[in-house]
Amino acid sequence: MPTDTSSLDVPGSSKLQVALPPGASLLQGPEIVDRGSLKPLTFSSVCEICRLPIQPSTTRFHCPHCSTGNYEVCTNCYLKLESTGKISKENGHQGWRRCLQGHRMVVAGFEDRDGGRKRILVKDLVGGVALRIELPESSTAAPPPGTQIWSWKDPAAGPLSKQRVSRPVTLSVAASTSATAASSPLTSSRFPPSGGAGHSARAIWAWFPTEDERDELSFPRGADVREAHAINEEWFWGVYAGGTGMFPGAYIRAAGRE
Repeated sequence: MPTDTSSLDVPGSSKLQVALPPGASLLQGPEIVDRGSLKPLTFSSVCEICRLPIQPSTTRFHCPHCSTGNYEVCTNCYLKLESTGKISKENGHQGWRRCLQGHRMVVAGFEDRDGGRKRILVKDLVGGVALRIELPESSTAAPPPGTQIWSWKDPAAGPLSKQRVSRPVTLSVAASTSATAASSPLTSSRFPPSGGAGHSARAIWAWFPTEDERDELSFPRGADVREAHAINEEWFWGVYAGGTGMFPGAYIRAAGRE
């Protein structure tokens, strides 16, 4: 996919060629506010199944791995993949929410903000980034043929608990495990929550560890840290801007708290 460029006036420099994100174009019109070097964008994408445009006002299923992160399927096509058996019920929108290649997908959308559109996450990855694919030697028993064992932190356990829940997951997205009959209803207890067992938090101070601390997470003040959960009484683990790692728990505050 070719990348569009646009000349933007940046203070202190001459014309600067800035590459726009895939599917993005400059938002224009009489009601658009001129903010200098900050340009409002609008986004358009095409469904990978029906090849029709997905309107920004509608949500879509997005795979962060396929097509270098630009793979999106409209809701109608994704539900049709389930109804035709190409994706099983347990791997579909009420289950693991996987793409045809087996990756977990998010549900994304856009909202109008500050004269432009901001991409928002409606539903995060089922199980979050912290979900693990267990190796056979680390499991008490080998997984059934054609499956893997996926595990996640038990949401019902205490904040410092290391207790995990595990389930077999089919390698083929069209298949179902023996624990999920085609006629049985799906329940939330069979799957981890979207975004994992942690909580969303806001950074009240910046945390920038030294370069040799590779297992720590860095973030600026005001960052939205996802999947935050306690490792011990002082340290937490979380996700920010595609990175994962540990950080001092005193540097964040749970979302919704003053």
